[in-house]
Amino acid sequence: MLDLSLQTVLYRLVAMAVLVGIHGLSIALVARLFGAKGPQYDGRLTPNPLVHLDLLATIPFILFQIGWIRPVAIDAAELRGGKASLWAVAILSLLLTLAAVMLIWLARPWLATVIPNVAAASAATTAIRVLLEMTTWFVIINILPIPPLTMGMALGSIAPRAFALATRYGLVVRLALIALAALAAGLALRPVFQAVFSMVSLGRA
Repeated sequence: MLDLSLQTVLYRLVAMAVLVGIHGLSIALVARLFGAKGPQYDGRLTPNPLVHLDLLATIPFILFQIGWIRPVAIDAAELRGGKASLWAVAILSLLLTLAAVMLIWLARPWLATVIPNVAAASAATTAIRVLLEMTTWFVIINILPIPPLTMGMALGSIAPRAFALATRYGLVVRLALIALAALAAGLALRPVFQAVFSMVSLGRA
């Protein structure tokens, strides 16, 4: 049964805002390092989650802790290495996002020393755990080469027709991804999530 208590929803909204901001900035930053200036000009080189949020993705984020961000437009012609670099941008941005959240996770014991209120410190620790859980699901799902998922940006380099079709029917694809999120969170990818979460949490769950 879905846990949609007010407290759970609030934790997931906070985690979503942090994750979306970090990942959107990560993609724009990595793309800029590879030579693409478009994301910076589009205002995507920022941790502001409102700039990167896909409103429809809010649904699976809240229900299943799974989602995606608004696709970042990257001109492959600007990238050093051309279209092949789109794969590097996608993979590196996911790894950078995971690394950033892992650092936040590892820093959580420090909260007890800077937040004197026990209840506030406990809430912050819980929020960080939710953030790590959400990030784990996010990385697992976003390695699929399907727009608007992160790895989907590289689909055009190997299957331009499929990319164009997925982009054209973006709403249908997003609705299908919500159904996939429900399936993944329920049974299909639960063992994968548990294995990856145990790894990224360094066994300190």
